[in-house]
Amino acid sequence: MSDLSLKMIEIVAKGLDNLKDRAMFVGGADADTMGAITGRIAEAYYGGVPEHIRKEVLKRLPNEFIDVMQRFYQKFMVE
Repeated sequence: MSDLSLKMIEIVAKGLDNLKDRAMFVGGADADTMGAITGRIAEAYYGGVPEHIRKEVLKRLPNEFIDVMQRFYQKFMVE
């Protein structure tokens, strides 16, 4: 496992508070990419996205993004 992968797991394990802020300051990678990857690790680690965060994100996404996301979850996610 790379040093970057270990750092991302360490960031997630510290908790959800300020997760995106901590993820963006990992050296050597684009902030948006690091935030996206760290968010996915956090979702798996914590067993989902907290409801208040999920609701806020859904309010901000275009309908076509929500449609793609829902189809992805239906096909690939195990409940």
